[in-house]
Amino acid sequence: MKKIIALTALIVISASSYAAAGALATNTVSNAGTAIYGGADATGAGAASSPLFKLSTGVSTIINFDAAGVGYAVFTKHVKGTKVFGTAYDSTAISYFTEAPGTLTTTNTGSATAVPSGWTSM
Repeated sequence: MKKIIALTALIVISASSYAAAGALATNTVSNAGTAIYGGADATGAGAASSPLFKLSTGVSTIINFDAAGVGYAVFTKHVKGTKVFGTAYDSTAISYFTEAPGTLTTTNTGSATAVPSGWTSM
């Protein structure tokens, strides 16, 4: 349940400012435990003094977003966990994909702004 709450909080924060998440590039795995800053644009994100959110130790995220700044998909995983959780801008469901423990990769997340087929909806 804590993972669902954390992922939901991540999505809510990311949804309102994902385009300004300066340190993140689309379809790129963040460092575990990284802080994500935001602003009206990349300059504002770089100048922000406090983060929008900080990932827990061992947790990484991937945020895929489109060029228009409209669509996005968010994925997250703990390095010791076996589930990758994800959702997209046009979905009300949180989905997961089971894989071996280890670092989050783009292998099972795809690069689109949707949760890939074959994932289990919660």
